[in-house]
This record gives sequence, structure tokens and C-alpha cells, in this order.
Amino acid sequence: AKFTLEEYNTYEESLKIFRDWKNVIDTAELKGRMQEKNGIARQMKVKGYPVEAISELTGLSEEGIASL
Repeated sequence: AKFTLEEYNTYEESLKIFRDWKNVIDTAELKGRMQEKNGIARQMKVKGYPVEAISELTGLSEEGIASL
């Protein structure tokens, strides 16, 4: 595109803001998924599921499940 220097700088700044917000949202979603997995693993552990099965079904490490 044929941006002026000012237009180009404005465009680059808007890209930076977009990427920052995208990273914030992606991080929040990842944290939410991990909290959900931990909650499910905790419930499975309380119900007596073997740690190996919980790990296989949730994708969490056996060490992480043992510490719940």
C-alpha cells in the first residue's frame, strides 16, 4: 500500500494493539481450559479413578494430578 509515514505508523500501532489484545485473550482462554481440566481431574480423583486414567483422559501429568 502507498501509506504516508504517518499512516504507516498508525497502521503499525494498530497491529501492535491488536496483537496485544489477541495474546491477552488467548492466555485467558488457556488458563480457563486448564482450570476446567484441573476441576474435572479433581472430581475424578475424588471418585476413585486411577491417576493413569485421569492423566490419559485429561492430558494432565500424573505428577500434576497427584498434587490436586
